[in-house]
Formats: sequence, C-alpha cells, structure tokens
Amino acid sequence: MAEENGNDLVDDAAESATDAAEGIAEKGKETAGDAVDAVKDVAGDAADTVKDAAEGAIDKTKEVAGAAVDKAGDAAEAVGDTAGAAMDKGKEVAGAAVDKAGDAAEAVSDTAGAAMEKGKEVAGAAVDKAGDAAEAVGDAAGAAVDKGKKVAGDAAEAVTGAAGAAADKVGDAIGGVTEVFDGDGDSSSILTTLLPLLLLGLLLVVGFMFCSKPAPEEKADGAETSTTTTETKPATGSENAPAPE
Repeated sequence: MAEENGNDLVDDAAESATDAAEGIAEKGKETAGDAVDAVKDVAGDAADTVKDAAEGAIDKTKEVAGAAVDKAGDAAEAVGDTAGAAMDKGKEVAGAAVDKAGDAAEAVSDTAGAAMEKGKEVAGAAVDKAGDAAEAVGDAAGAAVDKGKKVAGDAAEAVTGAAGAAADKVGDAIGGVTEVFDGDGDSSSILTTLLPLLLLGLLLVVGFMFCSKPAPEEKADGAETSTTTTETKPATGSENAPAPE
C-alpha cells in the first residue's frame, strides 16, 4: 500500500514537473517571440531611421552640389564677362592708339609738305633774285665794256703804247703768280681759266687810266666821260655788239 502511494506521489511529482516544464517552455517561447518581435521592431525602426538619414544626407549633398554648380556657373559667367570687357577695352585702346598714330603721321606729312613747299618757294625766290642780280651784273658789265670801248676808240693811239708796256708788266706778274701756284693742280687750272679774264680786266683798267687824262681843251668832255663811266645802266641795242678784233 505504501509502495503504491509512493509510486503515485512520484507520478504526480513527475507529472507536475512535466507540466511546470511545459509551462516554462511555453512561457519561454512566448517571451522569446515577444523579444524577437521587439528586436524586429527596433531593427525596423533603426533601419527606417538610417534610411531616412541616408536619404536626407543624399538630398543635402545634391542640394549642396547644385548650389556649388550654380556658383561655379556664375563665377565662370563673371569671368567671361570680365574677359570680354577687358578685350573690348584693349580693342578700344588699340584703336585709339592707331588713330593717334595715324593723326601723328598725317601731321608729320603735312609739316613735311609745308616745309618742302616753303623750301621750293624760298629756292624759287632765291633763283629769281640770283637771276635778277646776274642780269644787273651783266648789264653793268656790258655798259662798262661799251664805255671802255668808246673811250679806248677815242684814245686808241695813246693806249697802244701804254697797253704794250702794261701787258708786258701784267705778263710778268701773271708768270710770277703762276709759278707760285704751280704746286697745286686745282689752283693752276682755275688760274689758267681766269688768266684771260684778268688780262682783259687789267687792259681795261689801264685804258681807263690813260683815257681819264684828256687834253686841256677837252676837259669838259673828259669830265663828262669820267662821270658817266660809273653809271651801270642796262645797255641795249648796238651797245652790246662785240668789239672788233
């Protein structure tokens, strides 16, 4: 009887233990399921949070990148505008420099042209004056020669002897001068060219010297002759005819 009671107690205890174990297992399963659900919820929330943060970061990055691109475009446009303005200013300055250079060249050309015209005018005036002076000298020389011829014709006999002596003296003087200039070829050629003119001039001087001493009865005529020899009026007509040789 006691043995049966003992067996019953053991069975009851085993059954109680089994029921307790099953209860604990069910409770554990329930708790574990709740824990898993809680972990899943936390993980889902965390995943959503991370996803939202990542999307926000991506949007912010896109926004910052877009702003940077816009600023870079504005900077590039500003640089392009500045470069265009600089090029326009350079073209303007270069055009002004070219215009000034053209104006300066035109002014120089005008000045040179005016100087050339003035030089031509002065040269023309000088040539005219030289021509007038040469003509006056020629007229004076012609008048003097004509007067000398007239006086020499009137006193030909008196002049002939004196002219021969004077010619000898002049020849001696010219010979001495020629010897002095023999060492210089240019002087000799010039002197050789001038010798006939000097000889003619000396002959005329000698003629005037002798003709200026008229006879007593011809004083008035001689005085008139000596007075008229200083005149340099232009000779015309037959007075310029060559003297007979």
